[in-house]
Order: sequence, then C-alpha cells, then structure tokens
Amino acid sequence: MIQYDFIVMNGERIPHYYLCHYKPLSAGFDRLSKSLIGLKKRNPVDLEAWTSCAVESFAPSLVSNPLILRALHSHETNVINNDSSLDRLGIDLANLLSGSYIPETLTKAHATTPMKQLSRAMREKALHDIYSFEPPELMYESILLIDDIMTTVLLSVRW
Repeated sequence: MIQYDFIVMNGERIPHYYLCHYKPLSAGFDRLSKSLIGLKKRNPVDLEAWTSCAVESFAPSLVSNPLILRALHSHETNVINNDSSLDRLGIDLANLLSGSYIPETLTKAHATTPMKQLSRAMREKALHDIYSFEPPELMYESILLIDDIMTTVLLSVRW
C-alpha cells in the first residue's frame, strides 16, 4: 500500500509517495528491507516484486503524462545505460502513466561517496547543489523522481 506525505523544501510542500520505510541491514534483520536490498542488487524475484508493487500502488495516485527521472547512483554523473532496477521501475511507470522516462535530463557535477556510509547531515551536505536538470522539449504535467531511498529529494536541484 502506498504511503503519502509532504516534504517541505524552500517553503513549498512537495508530495512524497513511498512504499515502505527502509531500514539498512546494519540496523538488524528485516525481511522487507532485505528484499529492498535485493531490488538494488537486481535480484530477479525482488526486482519483479517491487516493480509490480510500485506500479500497482502508484498508478491511481499520480497524474498522467509525467516526466520520470531517477536519482543517480553514487558512481554516476549521468545515465549511460538504462539497466538499473530504478530504470526498470521508471520504464514501467512511464508505460503505465503515458509518461516519458528520460533520466538523462538529470546530471551530477561529480561522483559521490555511497550514501549508505554517511549520516543524514553528511548526505545533505554531499548532495547540496550537485544535481542539475535540463528540461526536455516536450509537454509533461509533473515530474516524478524515483529513488530507492529518500536522500535525493532533500537536496537542491539547479534548474
């Protein structure tokens, strides 16, 4: 079941949809979080389960014709291959919502330290003003940024 909340950024309330609360494996054994790690590692069973669940859960909550992007992995500065688990989710959501999956429009100034090694404050500092967005020349009603953890939505994106 989809969870819904708001994130306040620069005085603006931004909708935040998510499937579950993530708990890193270092915090102890949790089957749901372990399955999310399986998604990140492209385990076929976890990938199919999370993608199907996300598509079914998000579909009624989102507007049609969104521009869909994904957060970049720590080693990426731009999307070169569309072969990550987030790409699979983005492509499936774009098909379902008659949207456009164009992750190349989001770039980073440089690679970063893997976020799992940083505290929340360190994550925010590491990601501040690192992303840039170049809007494509097409019509879209909203932007959907997908990520496997909420860190990305806490940062400032330069438009």
